[in-house]
Amino acid sequence: MAEDKGSGKSLKQANFVWLCTLVTFDVVVLAVVIFPDIVRDATVSNIALARSISSILLPVVPLLLTNTISQLMKARLVYWKWSDPLPGSRAFTTFVKKDERIDEAKLLKNVGAFPADPKEQNSKWYGLYLKVKHEVSVVDSHKAFLLYRDMASLSLILLVLAAPVLWYLDFPRNDIQKVCGVFLLQYLLTMMSARLAGHRMVCTVLAVHSTRKIANPK
Repeated sequence: MAEDKGSGKSLKQANFVWLCTLVTFDVVVLAVVIFPDIVRDATVSNIALARSISSILLPVVPLLLTNTISQLMKARLVYWKWSDPLPGSRAFTTFVKKDERIDEAKLLKNVGAFPADPKEQNSKWYGLYLKVKHEVSVVDSHKAFLLYRDMASLSLILLVLAAPVLWYLDFPRNDIQKVCGVFLLQYLLTMMSARLAGHRMVCTVLAVHSTRKIANPK
């Protein structure tokens, strides 16, 4: 499984607004925990000014942080596997048996023998994906996988950065624990969502191919 650069780019652009929303939420959490007095005493004009500044600056955060690590490393952060972390690496030995939409016998007839080696599985699955990447169900599952994967990566980066930065700035340990707790919970939730979305994407491609034999795209 590799990211298709054409459709992947447009899907990531569609997801970008959600990443900005997540960062906005994180900034609010940080402000409430670290600067409760400022938040409590903020006036309407202060809030309006903060919104104006954040609308310009906040998109920079997800843009920088999500592009500093590779697609493969993002998959490792989601699946906790160093070797062959992509879900396509287990398409024919694991996922083909776990989705009732997939008729295994028909899939075998339509796509040929199932490889066992993880890299060969991923390569074969990606070839099948390219043939059906414009199917609505495949586009939807791919979009969800990219969104949750980037959210999980972003959350873990913020978690790793928050503790040393706040400690260096001499914030109370209790505040640091609260902030890190929020980022950790956010990472775990988005990580699990990314895993489910990735599994769903792999199975959806196999399910489509089990319904009919699909020729190579022209």
